[in-house]
Amino acid sequence: DLEAYLRCVPEVKGTAVGDFEDGAKVYRVVKTVYNEAPGLDKASKILQAYKKYLEDSAGSITCVDSGCVKMAMVTTAKQKEKALAVLGSDRVKCTPVTRSDSQFTAYRPMKQATKSPK
Repeated sequence: DLEAYLRCVPEVKGTAVGDFEDGAKVYRVVKTVYNEAPGLDKASKILQAYKKYLEDSAGSITCVDSGCVKMAMVTTAKQKEKALAVLGSDRVKCTPVTRSDSQFTAYRPMKQATKSPK
């Protein structure tokens, strides 16, 4: 659901759902690919879309795992700064870019989004 939603955000080039291993912890994540050209600030627009998704679906998102958290995982200090400004400190985790690709394992493709976010 989140993956399909983010795929329709105009600034997003692609998405994938999978597991991200960070030490002993494994997170189910939506990897979002975008191109951040200087001055365009696409990351903030994507983070705003994620925040809106969380707000719009607050009552319908159910975590079956007691360790479930809704947060943005970022790979650079600049992304972390933007994410903190949009989402707040309890919704952001930063991990080095050199580790992010090697520890992400994508699932099979999921359903396609049928409409753009509002």
